[in-house]
Amino acid sequence: MANRYTDSFKRNMVQLASQDGTDITSLCKENGISRSTLYKWMSDYKPFHADTITLHEFETLKRQVETLRLENEIYRKILPLLMLSRDQKASVVDALKPEYSFYTLCRLIGLHHSTYINRQKSKGKTKVIDADDAIFREQIISVFEQSQRRFGAKKIRAKLMKQGLTISERRISRIMKESDLHPPKPLEKNATFQRQYRYYPNRLRREFEQPRPNMVWVSDITYARVADDVAYICVVIDLFSRKVLSYSISEFINTNLTADAFQKAFFLRRKPKDLIFHSDQGAQYTSFEFRQLLSDHKVQQSFSQPGNPLDNAVAESFFASLKKEQFKFNLYNNLHELENSVTEYIEYYNGFRPHQTLHQKTPDEFEAEYYKNTEAF
Repeated sequence: MANRYTDSFKRNMVQLASQDGTDITSLCKENGISRSTLYKWMSDYKPFHADTITLHEFETLKRQVETLRLENEIYRKILPLLMLSRDQKASVVDALKPEYSFYTLCRLIGLHHSTYINRQKSKGKTKVIDADDAIFREQIISVFEQSQRRFGAKKIRAKLMKQGLTISERRISRIMKESDLHPPKPLEKNATFQRQYRYYPNRLRREFEQPRPNMVWVSDITYARVADDVAYICVVIDLFSRKVLSYSISEFINTNLTADAFQKAFFLRRKPKDLIFHSDQGAQYTSFEFRQLLSDHKVQQSFSQPGNPLDNAVAESFFASLKKEQFKFNLYNNLHELENSVTEYIEYYNGFRPHQTLHQKTPDEFEAEYYKNTEAF
């Protein structure tokens, strides 16, 4: 029933109760209110700061200020995500300047007021940087489209540098934003998640110990940083001795990469028969061209189960050693440097590095001992 009393009535009661000589009991009885109710009103409507604001109004203002503070905090967190270019920010200031403070707008939107003023002064003038942007913009769009809209600023810069164009990654990012060049967003239900793996047999079944050479080879792919780009490395390993038989390096991860590595090993080992070739289910190994290549050489394929690296643990272990013992201590400026480094490490890995699974022998020693014992019989 408290809502039946208006603010005007409450204020009047508080004013009367605050006067000297007022009998609170009589005042409450005459107006049909309890003493506790009157005292509550006196607390809520007690004059604050020389009658300018009541305590009730002050509490209301406090809540409003807190709401505004939270809204401003959220706004400041969201604004950077909008990734507005300077031109777009300047346009926002242009549109809102008649209604709001110019300096406040610049501060909230993250545009320095001197930047805005200078841009206004230079309107209609073609600056050197704008002329250069026009040249770079054409090249950036070209590379972006060639990548089928996949490349970001870093990869575009690497391609432009190869063409002899010097430009920073930051400048490319700015031009891309201004030109609305964005890699497409993945669909909520895209091909990656909807991929239906075909059934490919796992003939290896994690039987990593093999009784003789050239029964099972395993293969895998990793990558290494080369300057501002990456290169891909495919290896072929004999499970019997853990020996790296061959490798192939390329700027592109495709069937040519895996086919090259396989053929090097196959001809180095003089075309072994009854061979099983094990890998993951990457497109480079499941492509028609690669499967046909192995079929032509009467090589059976075996595949790890999707998302299970333990099915190809030997190849994974080699790459872990390569990265830990070689890549971690080297920088590569070009493919030639990477190839020399990989060659050096594989020679060390095969001929000098002892393996616990080989009873602390090297792969070369383990194979040499096998062939020596075989010839003896």
